[in-house]
Amino acid sequence: MTQWVSEPDLSICDLEPITRLERIQSFGFLLAMSRNWIIIRASANLAEMLGVEARDALGATIDTLVDGESLHEMRNRMTGLSITGGVERIYGVKLVDGRPPFDIAIHYAGDLIVLEGEPAGLDSRMDAASLVRKMVARLNTLTSLDAFHRDAARQVGALTGFDRIMIYRFAADGVGEVIAEVAKSHMESYLGLHYPASDIPVQARELYLRNSFRIIADVRAATVPLLSSGKEVAEPIDLSLAVTRAVSPVHIEYLNNMGVGASVSISVIIDGKLWGLIACHHPTAKLPTFVTRTAAELFGQMYSMTLESRLRLSFGDQDRHGRDAVAKMLKAIAGNMALLRDAGWLHDVIRALIQCDGVAVGIGAQTFACGAREGNWCAGNSSQ
Repeated sequence: MTQWVSEPDLSICDLEPITRLERIQSFGFLLAMSRNWIIIRASANLAEMLGVEARDALGATIDTLVDGESLHEMRNRMTGLSITGGVERIYGVKLVDGRPPFDIAIHYAGDLIVLEGEPAGLDSRMDAASLVRKMVARLNTLTSLDAFHRDAARQVGALTGFDRIMIYRFAADGVGEVIAEVAKSHMESYLGLHYPASDIPVQARELYLRNSFRIIADVRAATVPLLSSGKEVAEPIDLSLAVTRAVSPVHIEYLNNMGVGASVSISVIIDGKLWGLIACHHPTAKLPTFVTRTAAELFGQMYSMTLESRLRLSFGDQDRHGRDAVAKMLKAIAGNMALLRDAGWLHDVIRALIQCDGVAVGIGAQTFACGAREGNWCAGNSSQ
């Protein structure tokens, strides 16, 4: 929303390599491996996470770093990923003896295997699906769309602990609007604000379709570089699906100017298109646990599916209402052709079908009109 930002250079947004920044956020580590599990890229914070220097890990096979049983589970989980794509998540995994367990995410990025990990949360064995079922059950009790959207925001806020939750809706031209919001009293309200399509560049919208969940745990934290062996020029890794992917400097400036310390974005996808976002803001750094984030992502998917169903029903009801109204209008005119010259009656009938300021009907050389021109007016004249 342009009025929230001082002067970020939005002209470069569509040119930034936002998925290939070669850096990650500091709350986790990242290893990129060839298909035979040789480490070709490692995040510089590997020593503090796994107790192994990143430079020492490069060129080694993953089985020299992590527990064999855990590696066997990872390989089993990845069996179908080469076909289906996506990300496989495993919670509370013991990677290194003497180190705390990790929550990990693993996926394919082209010919590479990308492994990410972060210290496991206390809720690593919580059933995210069971939690989301309860949240969706509550949503299904709400009859109006306004209540539906607001309760979705409320539930995401309760789940994540973020201080401001907004439901964004995108128009066909990309312009957006905040249609629902739940915010703590110390947070500025953005409800009802509109913002231009340029605020979310084309490539960012495409990324929201590929990866429906995005966490920025600490807007002001330094990022961690990815290291390579240096023996050859390393192509930047596509981190589109990476949990820890670093953030565009332009977006960081944007969030800083809004006073945001952490954010979460959950895509709302309907009919394969980006309908909107569930956007979460917090004034300070905040990292919900991996399981909590998984539940929030799953809730976003269920919210999208439920919303799509409701919108289809709503469009169907509107279509039936329109057909019924047209049938009644034609029946009335068939019984009394003089109604075609009654612009006031036509105005009232047609306004019930579509939004309009006025109606004009031409019959032969005569025009009959009714509408708003410095107040209500209805008239007939003999000029075409």
